[in-house]
Amino acid sequence: MRLRNISRLIVIVLVVLVGAVALIHQRLTSDAAPSSPALVGGTALNDPVPPMSLRDQNGALVTTQSLGGRPTVLTFMDMTCTSECPIQAQLLNQTAQFLGAQKARQVNWIIVSVNPTNTPADADAFLKNQKVTLPVKVLLGTQAQLEPVWHAYHIYVKATPTDVNHTVALFLIDKSGRQRMVFIDGFDPKALSQDLSTLLG
Repeated sequence: MRLRNISRLIVIVLVVLVGAVALIHQRLTSDAAPSSPALVGGTALNDPVPPMSLRDQNGALVTTQSLGGRPTVLTFMDMTCTSECPIQAQLLNQTAQFLGAQKARQVNWIIVSVNPTNTPADADAFLKNQKVTLPVKVLLGTQAQLEPVWHAYHIYVKATPTDVNHTVALFLIDKSGRQRMVFIDGFDPKALSQDLSTLLG
């Protein structure tokens, strides 16, 4: 009887020790792997940035890899649009104003064209007309070059005789190259500036 009680005691001690070791391991693991900072803006995402390789309005090559190390604001516009796209551009301006000039220079501001006929001159004229003072890169290309990027971000694009219908969306990407937020049909510049400050920090 005494031997049985000793065996039970040994089993209980072993169970307690295993549980304690597991708890310590869990605590150390959670401390070692910092969680992503909380954001306040649109719909949360946690997807890697899809591959991309396009040239901007100045002829510089912009790739997914070249965006690394900085937060990125990525959106889609037509440089000859006169309705929704100018509104998006003004919202970007307001975001930068809330963020402040110094922080705004630490962000990748990317516009992917939804119109294969857009030219560098179109991009320059659009940015000038909308008084966009951000260091924005407008990524241009042929239908074959742009379509994979549209599809990767689930952007609907349909050309009509008068304009280009497309999904109005903005993606917020962190320094490590993960999509963290998507804003559909507009966004709050103040909230976006707060999220960018968080990612910069």
